[in-house]
Amino acid sequence: MKYFPIVFEQEPNGVHTAYVPGLLIYAAADTKAAVRKAIAESLQVYLEADPDARSKAEVLMARTDEKSKVSFVGAGANLGRRTSQKKKAASQRNGQLGGRPRKEHAAPQSSPVPAQKRGIRGGKDRRPIAR
Repeated sequence: MKYFPIVFEQEPNGVHTAYVPGLLIYAAADTKAAVRKAIAESLQVYLEADPDARSKAEVLMARTDEKSKVSFVGAGANLGRRTSQKKKAASQRNGQLGGRPRKEHAAPQSSPVPAQKRGIRGGKDRRPIAR
């Protein structure tokens, strides 16, 4: 499986465009849906002609702070938080109490009768013995 970055933009005249950085694949259409379909078809045709094609583009996000200082982060930073504020607070409370409470497991039941006498084979083969 291969992944290709695709950039979608809307031009000042209202036309939607898309391109694959690092490969000569471009598409334009009047709507977002149409340009998505067009770039997917263009990429598919390109890969049929050159199945070993790979984009050498590196995708980063530029993040700015209040003072307009720019730093680069991975594309996943744009996805947002994975944990809610409520979960974060619960995790902090558990940490102050010594961590997540341990689950209590019941002790395994062992039979005083050997496995062969119960009609079960030993080792990896645990099928019942035919009698």
